[in-house]
Amino acid sequence: MNLFVTCAHSLEPVLHKELVSMGYHQAKEDFRGVYIPNVTLKDIYKINYESRIAIRELLPIKRFNVYNANSLYKEVKSIDWTQWVPSEATIAIDSHVSHPAFKNTLYAAQKTKDAICDQLREARGFRPDVNIKDPDVKLHLFIHNKKGTLSFDTSL
Repeated sequence: MNLFVTCAHSLEPVLHKELVSMGYHQAKEDFRGVYIPNVTLKDIYKINYESRIAIRELLPIKRFNVYNANSLYKEVKSIDWTQWVPSEATIAIDSHVSHPAFKNTLYAAQKTKDAICDQLREARGFRPDVNIKDPDVKLHLFIHNKKGTLSFDTSL
């Protein structure tokens, strides 16, 4: 598994140094965070618990091209959400979007939520509830330059 560890703007080098000192020598700086390849569940717990600089630890579920709202919906709906969202779980979607097809990030988050709920309704016969304050499953949508990444937030 690959992990994206987020941080505040301009703290990427500091986070990178911290993660390397924790033993993650393959960590690579990126915009607003650091990618760490080949992590285990134990690594995810360790980073969540020990990092002082990290904000969120995001496990990418899928990367895809985003051309418009319909392509976002189709890509998200193609994921098997029964593996990520337990039957009684609530969900929330945090989004950061810079794309001409989306006037605001809330619209992209709503299209993502619709795709997840529609897919789970087809699979289970009911849809999950949304709880933005205290969800059981929190997802993160990032779209920039027509490239999208949907991630599972391990930081809860």
